[in-house]
Amino acid sequence: MEVTKLKECYVVTDILCDVCGESCKKDDDVFEYATLDQRWGYYSNKDGEYSKQHICESCTDKIMAFIESIRKK
Repeated sequence: MEVTKLKECYVVTDILCDVCGESCKKDDDVFEYATLDQRWGYYSNKDGEYSKQHICESCTDKIMAFIESIRKK
């Protein structure tokens, strides 16, 4: 026998790019984005800091192009 009850919970309805602010939503329940996850340790100047950014495909392409330009120098 299953015993059930109604339970409220939060659901993700959209993900906004932390660079440009545009939606990363492609379809009803489909999101396309990259994440930048930063966790700093004991020996850094940012000890204990944590942050996470969601970045849309267009901004990811621009960021990767920037990284490539730095790498070539």
